[in-house]
Amino acid sequence: MLCIQDTTDIDFSNLRQTKGLGYLGTEYMLGIKLHAAVAVSGDGLPLGILKERYWERPFEEYGKKKDRKKKEIVQKESYRWVEFQNTLNEELEGVKKLIHICDRESDIYDYLSAERSDSQFILLRIAQDRVVSDESHRIKSYLNNLSQMGRTKVNVGRNGKEAPRVS
Repeated sequence: MLCIQDTTDIDFSNLRQTKGLGYLGTEYMLGIKLHAAVAVSGDGLPLGILKERYWERPFEEYGKKKDRKKKEIVQKESYRWVEFQNTLNEELEGVKKLIHICDRESDIYDYLSAERSDSQFILLRIAQDRVVSDESHRIKSYLNNLSQMGRTKVNVGRNGKEAPRVS
């Protein structure tokens, strides 16, 4: 089973008078953040939503990104990756093989080092060139030195006026 996770913005910027909205990318973008985990079978059949979490970013915290390194992980928005992992460990214990698919935002130490059963794996797009074994061995050079195990061509859709491209 695949567990696909991502965070999205639900943008209500056009509803300026609405109460209870937080800021999104800028102080002028209003809305709600949503992080969801969706289950998909190995054959691509959608199975449903496993977990979701909504929140609003308080306006008084806007511009405090520079303070993020002073916070404990449980105080950060990114803790949701660890939180979801812990919940899904319990709820999906009987699944024979579970692959968590995540974007670059999940490339945080606390998520990567979170406890998982032997049947759970992570597929993520890396953001940081992390140390593999010692300071001289980084993940990007390690991956570049591996032999290719396969190649797949994918049709990438375009807008309605252009033909899909093969990548």
